Amino acid sequence: MRTKKEFRNKKRDDFESWREMYMRCLDEREAKLRAITANIKQSQDKSKPIPTTKLVYTDSVVKPPRTIAKIQAKNGILFDKKPAHNSASRVAALALSEGAKKVVTLKSKKPPLMAKTLSFLKKWNRR
Repeated sequence: MRTKKEFRNKKRDDFESWREMYMRCLDEREAKLRAITANIKQSQDKSKPIPTTKLVYTDSVVKPPRTIAKIQAKNGILFDKKPAHNSASRVAALALSEGAKKVVTLKSKKPPLMAKTLSFLKKWNRR
C-alpha cells in the first residue's frame, strides 16, 4: 500500500481508514514543509543586506572604455575631461553635449601591408 511506503512510522488512529490516515499524514507533511520554508525565508531576509544605489562618477566626467576612446580618437571626437562642479551641472552639460569637440588634425596610420611593402622597397632600392 502507498500509505505504508510513504509513512512507515505513522500508525492509524482508532476507527480511521487508510485513506483518512494518508490525507492526515499528507497534510502534516505539507504543514511541516511550509513552516520550514517560512523559517528559511525569514532567516535569509535577515541576513541579506539591503542594496543601495551609489553614483560612481559624481564629480567627474565618465571616461569611455579604451576601445571606444580609440574609435572616437580615430573619428575625431574627444570629450572634455574637466570635472563638473555638481551633478546637476554635469547632467545639463551632458544633455547639451557641449563636452564633445571635433579634432581636425589627425595623422593617419599606414595599413600594415602597405608599411611592409614600403619597407621591402627601401631594402630593395639599397642594393
